[in-house]
Amino acid sequence: YLSKDRQETLVKVCDEICEYIETTVSKDGRINKNAITQVFNSTGDIADADVFATDSEGNIIICSCENEGKNESCIHLGVKIDKKHLGEWYNARQFKLDTLGLYDKPSYVTARPLVHNEEKYGTVFAVAPVLVVHKLLSAVTKIFLVSSIVPLVIMFIAIYIMTYRLTKPLK
Repeated sequence: YLSKDRQETLVKVCDEICEYIETTVSKDGRINKNAITQVFNSTGDIADADVFATDSEGNIIICSCENEGKNESCIHLGVKIDKKHLGEWYNARQFKLDTLGLYDKPSYVTARPLVHNEEKYGTVFAVAPVLVVHKLLSAVTKIFLVSSIVPLVIMFIAIYIMTYRLTKPLK
């Protein structure tokens, strides 16, 4: 359930960003970079995901990293996404598990094409690490185990007391 919810969130993020870009692109194909950076940052923060856009060649042109363009710590800076990740795979399925050649561990990846006047000029990606879901599941499992141990201990104590009282006259 949690992974499906995470995947749906990533799909919504991509759809919202693509819709925003399509509605704000001017007639000459230009867009205000400050405004779009704010949208990427806020949607990335809300979804707890990396959100970035590439041009048609796979060069990352904008990302949701707060320090994008300010220093060298952004992992997206100057990276080119392989053409196989820019294909039409997202028409067949909404997400995939992949590293994109960018991340160390597999992550949930969702992508949507950027289209203007029926022409594809880029792709929006939303990426969330699988570990986040696993950490949450691990925490829930630990809570469940701890909360189930307490009633078991109380039950064993109660059974011991009851059997002791029942067997005391036999001694």
